[in-house]
Amino acid sequence: MTKRGFKTKEEAQAGRARGHEKAKNFARIIGLPSDYKNDPSAKKDVIDKAGDSHSLKSGKKKWQIFLYSRKRVSTDPGFKTFNGFGKLLTNLLDAFPETYEEYYNNKRSAKDNLKLAQKELANKLLSGKDYIEGFFSKAMFNSGEVNYLTVYGEDDKKYHIFHQKDVLKLLTDNLSIENSIARTSNQTDCQKTLFKLNGKNFAEIEVRNEKRHYREIRFNMMAQMAYNLFKTIDLAPKIMFNDKVYVYGQAKKKFKG
Repeated sequence: MTKRGFKTKEEAQAGRARGHEKAKNFARIIGLPSDYKNDPSAKKDVIDKAGDSHSLKSGKKKWQIFLYSRKRVSTDPGFKTFNGFGKLLTNLLDAFPETYEEYYNNKRSAKDNLKLAQKELANKLLSGKDYIEGFFSKAMFNSGEVNYLTVYGEDDKKYHIFHQKDVLKLLTDNLSIENSIARTSNQTDCQKTLFKLNGKNFAEIEVRNEKRHYREIRFNMMAQMAYNLFKTIDLAPKIMFNDKVYVYGQAKKKFKG
């Protein structure tokens, strides 16, 4: 379900509640009981009658694909076995000292360290499309454990189902990668790794350094851009469940409701 970079604990709780309610509504629409099965830790927001899992996203601004601590990144089996990718992500976090107080007293050193780590990460992704596909597969679908990306359209109030293979191919074929560029004298280059679509920021890997979320790696995606891109998978989607669910591409053959 969708998570955002909320400013307060109360906003975060309200956001999670909205996301959970959209997942419950989708489950009811496709014929599941109100106590449908889910596994949020594995991105399985809804498991349908066929036993296939859906990661549900909603919202107009950004989708937070993940927000991980150092322990989460360094111990995750998927990242550890993905050609050293876990180490590259851990390096982003290790650019910062262990405590927020140390960072606060010497922000320049951390930013310089992060610059090197983000450049290494971008270079790895640029070394082959397999790395781009592998990263998105892990980040969005837990390396194939999740079958579908299901998006709640804020504009039409419908649920749009995309098969993970179609999503991965679209992302791999259409996105370019580069590091961020400082826009002012107070900023530092390469503080983020950016995925771009037609020259515009589509997704970003960054490190949160606020006191409340210190040394956490966040992967965000621009919601409306992603939603619009994924709908190009199929210009004639299959309409199901009284016009409430639209099914695209390979999902047409596999999703039965």
